[in-house]
Amino acid sequence: MPDGKPPSLSAFGEVRGFFEIFLPGVFLLLHVAVLVYCTAPVNSPPADFVKWISGNLAAAASIIGLPAGYVLGLALRLGRTNFADWVSGWLVRAVPSGRKLITDAEDWWGKDQMNGEFILDKRIRREAIPYPGLMMARLARELPPEARTFYESRWINERGGGTTRVVRIGLFRFNFFKTLVASLDNRDGKEMLAAEMMVRHAAHICYALFFSALALSLSAVSAVEGLRSLLLWICGGELFLLLGLLMNLRLLRIGEVELVFACCFRNRVKLERLIQSGKLDE
Repeated sequence: MPDGKPPSLSAFGEVRGFFEIFLPGVFLLLHVAVLVYCTAPVNSPPADFVKWISGNLAAAASIIGLPAGYVLGLALRLGRTNFADWVSGWLVRAVPSGRKLITDAEDWWGKDQMNGEFILDKRIRREAIPYPGLMMARLARELPPEARTFYESRWINERGGGTTRVVRIGLFRFNFFKTLVASLDNRDGKEMLAAEMMVRHAAHICYALFFSALALSLSAVSAVEGLRSLLLWICGGELFLLLGLLMNLRLLRIGEVELVFACCFRNRVKLERLIQSGKLDE
């Protein structure tokens, strides 16, 4: 890497990054406005405020919409992706490719969750990122033996006594390797960060859809009959989109882990030198 620094968030298209935060926020903001309009009493200050916004869209968008939408989007962006990933882990089995991915890994480990000297720390279906048991099964089944050797020697955080090795990798260890590789290879660092941002954006779109559908369902309770049907139809469409995203989010995040491992394996010689010496470009 020319400057010896890992890429930062600002290195990946500032305009694109702004809209990735702003658009989910303004999407949720519109649903909150509908909720206030439907539930607030007639001629009350909240209802009058929403009417003023609807009659002065340009002024409202510049004065209120931009900052409020960005703040809501930032709040969504700062939320952790663990819960969305956990839900997706249950729903992914409805996707044929996801179901095959999990069943193949479970078959490789067997009913006793052991393979040779290795034993799972958690069942495949309960694993969180970076999915150590699932990744080890995929490496053993589909990649050259050198990839599995590197995985076993560097990625696995050993635990257990005797000849048993527990397959366990914490998120801190995963991010540690990712940061080291980013300091060694600028291109790989950009690819890994872009993959992470894509996963985060998809997860936060899921949160925006969930809260928006919740706001619409609450709005439908107080809306007039004709508007109520429209709101419920829109709510149903958003829930359908949410379900589709959640069914594929786990697959997207597994792809991120696979990319990080591939980058680590590609830079394994320099990575080993960096771990031993603590110096770049030795």
